[in-house]
Amino acid sequence: MPETARKKLPPLQIGVSEFGNIRMLKMVRPVCPTASFPDQDGYDPYVLNCQREFNGRRGWQEKCEERGHKPYFRKVAGGEVPNTVQVALNERINGGDGYARARRKGYKLLEEVGYDPVCEYRNCELPVKVKSIYGNYCTERHARLIGADVEKIELEVHPDRRGEREKQLRQISIYDGNV
Repeated sequence: MPETARKKLPPLQIGVSEFGNIRMLKMVRPVCPTASFPDQDGYDPYVLNCQREFNGRRGWQEKCEERGHKPYFRKVAGGEVPNTVQVALNERINGGDGYARARRKGYKLLEEVGYDPVCEYRNCELPVKVKSIYGNYCTERHARLIGADVEKIELEVHPDRRGEREKQLRQISIYDGNV
């Protein structure tokens, strides 16, 4: 079966910092597009917001889609874009349970809504170019920074010792023996 072409998110890097090396999976959050309150654009008192109508119970997003709504997308400047969010994949955040919690709330992977996956480094949404044992990233550097976090390697932070930090990063193996 041939794989269908996927759309690409616009490349985005806002607030990417080497000192915020946390693995974040980019997912798509369901939000009913029907306005809930009179002060919102498009409010219609006779059309119920699916999230409110079903009290946020599991599966509300399927009922929303059955009504012809697109809860995983929003309109921006004349086009539809996915409601992307970052979900932490890190033991220090939610005990590493962020992905499972997001799935229970109906979040989907980018691939499930027709988009290519993006870098899993915090605040980076560049295309994936490196598939490592620590996840999928746009560069080996991002993979190594996450590797340092996972392996609990304390990286040098003093600006006068940048060479030491670079040496530490180069020593982090990001591929398994089969690559």
